[in-house]
Formats: sequence, C-alpha cells, structure tokens
Amino acid sequence: MTSRSPGSTRIASSCSSAGPSIAATGRAEYESATDDEALEGFRLLAETEGIIPALESAHAVAWVVRAAASGELAPGASVLVTLSGRGDKDVAKVRARLQGGRCPAGDPPVTRP
Repeated sequence: MTSRSPGSTRIASSCSSAGPSIAATGRAEYESATDDEALEGFRLLAETEGIIPALESAHAVAWVVRAAASGELAPGASVLVTLSGRGDKDVAKVRARLQGGRCPAGDPPVTRP
C-alpha cells in the first residue's frame, strides 16, 4: 500500500459522479462496492454495533471490510467512516433483498450463493 499525504482522502461512494473535481486534483480516490457487498456491510454494522446505516454508508463499510480482507489496508490501520442518512427507512428493502425476494421498490432479487 502506498502512503498518502495528509491532504489525500479515499472516498467510497455509491454515487460515482459525486465530486469529480476533487478526484481530478489527486486529493481523493473514489472506490466502490457492489450492492451485495453493501447489503453485507449493512448487516455487519447492524449486528456488531447495533447501528442501522443508510445504504449509501453501507457501501463505505463494505469497501473497508473488503480492503481489510485483501490487505489493501494495513493491519491495525485507522479508518474513519462517516455514517449519514437513516437506515431505518431501508429496512424493508434490505430484508427482502437478503431473503432473495423482491424489494418494495421492485428492484430485482439478490441471489445468495
């Protein structure tokens, strides 16, 4: 892993168009997580911390979990994830997706291996 200057930020965002001008300066790197990974991040945070994150924040949690498992983050690294929104509004959708059903908004089901 390369070290970053204090002015560098890594951003995991579910909206790839957010802040392209910051990325162009080299001060940020945008990462992503799949919807399945975000659902797993949602579940993990709810079960371990009792926090129901918004799905946007769950994408960031999912990236951190994946980066830690792959060695992209050094063991013992400090990571700050800002949680925003209200995950309670997404509970029905998450439950349906995790159970392999259709969510209330009509999104396609997620199949679990």
